[in-house]
This record gives sequence, structure tokens and C-alpha cells, in this order.
Amino acid sequence: MHHPRAGSTLIEQILASHSQVEGTMELPDIPQIARQVVGNQQGDYAAGFLQSLAALPHDELRAYGERYLDQTRILRKSGTPFFIDKMPNNCLYVGLIHLILPNARIIDARRHPVGCCFSCFKQHFARGQNFTYSLDDIGRYYARAWRFGVEVDGDGGEAKRARDRAGDRGQEVVELVLGSDQARDLEEPSQA
Repeated sequence: MHHPRAGSTLIEQILASHSQVEGTMELPDIPQIARQVVGNQQGDYAAGFLQSLAALPHDELRAYGERYLDQTRILRKSGTPFFIDKMPNNCLYVGLIHLILPNARIIDARRHPVGCCFSCFKQHFARGQNFTYSLDDIGRYYARAWRFGVEVDGDGGEAKRARDRAGDRGQEVVELVLGSDQARDLEEPSQA
């Protein structure tokens, strides 16, 4: 998972050739769950998503994970213990995936930004990739995907504000979304 046109289909085909792994293509379930987490909240989607995610109790997170597995079961035909959901847009929801599916393995398929973005620009997607019709939008989306949905300004201020608004579990969510090293960097100003 990372970005459309980054190589996820090839990776899925390679992994699905293993007897214990099934490829299920791009499943829409994780983005649907993310929309349910945010609900009808207005304003900054990224900050609202983090705040809503941080407020969810563990039993609700577990219920979202179980629902994901139940909803996708119909698409898994072979009965293998592992399956692949290669939806590239899931890169925006890595924190959510870690919280609702703690045993999930995530593969981050990356391709050089110029090749990946140009490939998106020249591809006419049927639906769901509106950002691909403008090079400016593609660049912003790619940068956002690298940050897993959190726009971080130079000093990490936006992520820190989102974490602070999220309360007690905010640090845990920011670490899952940004990674623990970047989350720690929010606490200490850069010495550069």
C-alpha cells in the first residue's frame, strides 16, 4: 500500500503465489471505516480523524476490526490464513489499521515520486482518484501519503496540535500514524 501506480499489483501477485496467501485486489472497507470513525465532523479532516480515532475505546476498535474481517470474508474464497487488501489509499489510514487489526502486516510499496506521480497523471482512473487530474494535486496527495494523512509543518506543529486535542490516547495515535521517532521529534525542537 502506498500510492496508486506504485507497484502494489505486482507485489500482490508475487505474495498470492504462496499457498498461504490470497489476493483480494483493492477492498473499499478501510476507507469506509475511516469515514464512520469521523462521522459528520466538520473542519480539518486529518485532525478530526486523529481526534475521533483517539477517542475510541479499545472494544470499539476491536469491533471495527472484526467487522472488517467479516465484511471481507465473502471475497476470500480460498480459505488461506492470510489475504491481501491492496487498496493504495489505505496508506492514509495506517494508524487506524494498526489499531483495529493489530496483527495485520503492512507492506509499503513505494516507487520514485516522479515515476509514480506521472504514471497517475497519465492514467485515466474510472473513479475514486480525483487527485490524479492535476500535477499539483498529485504532488500534495503523494506528500500526504508519505505522512500517512497528517500534514506536518516544518516544526511538527499540526501533528502536535492534533495529538494535544486528542487527549490521553493522542500520543499513541500520533506514534502509530507518524512513527515513534517522528512523534518524539514533536517534543524536542530541531537542533539543526
